[in-house]
Amino acid sequence: MSSIVRWCLCVVAWCATSAAAACSREDAYNKMMALNQYGMKLQAALPDPLKDPAGYNANYQRVIDFGARLGGVGKTLAAQQYEEACAKYDALARDYRVDIAGQHVRPLSEIEAEAKKPANFSITSSTKASGQLAPLVINIFKGVRSGR
Repeated sequence: MSSIVRWCLCVVAWCATSAAAACSREDAYNKMMALNQYGMKLQAALPDPLKDPAGYNANYQRVIDFGARLGGVGKTLAAQQYEEACAKYDALARDYRVDIAGQHVRPLSEIEAEAKKPANFSITSSTKASGQLAPLVINIFKGVRSGR
């Protein structure tokens, strides 16, 4: 094998691994939301401390440790260090055996798109509403002008 072919194969392999390892803002936030949901499930699974103090004490520290590690990654995410945040989220998921995809959280892009346009928004209903409001607004202005 020529050195040029080997060099090309190395470049292709490097590109493939760096592309696979890339973690976007959305990837990091989606992992964070999935792990937050799992943390809520951990808390909800704690037994009632009054009815089962031993069971509560046995599981409480696991919930606290998970929350502390998850919260610690929040600083990395806030600093927009997405690669590092994803690596830490993946490690946390691995340590706690969390199936991130199995948490079924809505992707960040979907949530952001909804924030820009409400879910029940439609041009037709908006047009109808503005058509119904127009006569009312005109009457209000007429009343203001006439001193009513």
